[in-house]
Amino acid sequence: MEMNFNKDTLTADLDTLKEIIDVNYDASEFYQSARNKTDVPALQREFDGLCALHEKTIRSLQVYMREISDPTVSTKPDQTLTGQVEKLFSEIACVLSSNTNETLINQLEAAEDRCIRTIEAATEKETLSPSTKHVLSQEHIHLQRSHDHMKLLKDALKAA
Repeated sequence: MEMNFNKDTLTADLDTLKEIIDVNYDASEFYQSARNKTDVPALQREFDGLCALHEKTIRSLQVYMREISDPTVSTKPDQTLTGQVEKLFSEIACVLSSNTNETLINQLEAAEDRCIRTIEAATEKETLSPSTKHVLSQEHIHLQRSHDHMKLLKDALKAA
């Protein structure tokens, strides 16, 4: 895929990629935290796998950022303010909840929703380059699977 960038397009692409990296970092941190809060081995495995998926998205987008930009551009993920607030809320909710696992799954599904909304909004931006939109559409497929899996887990828990 041809990568032609003018300064404005490159800036928009890099800002958008960084935002998606950061939102996925929030999700991966949340999965790690949830893994440590549950004592159910099956949930620990689920959380490990979904954490790995978000980490893979982060790495893929970091590689792409390095390909299109100057090597001094930071691709290091940062936790967002929203992610910090959601994590704090989740910790409080788990303490107050009679069912920690259900609370964790509900909060993780909300984190998945945020990842999906962020990448979908990004792919609709007219300021992004076609190559970046293509990369994001590929990552969207993986994130949608993660989102759908967490929703199924939540629905299964409700049915039980």
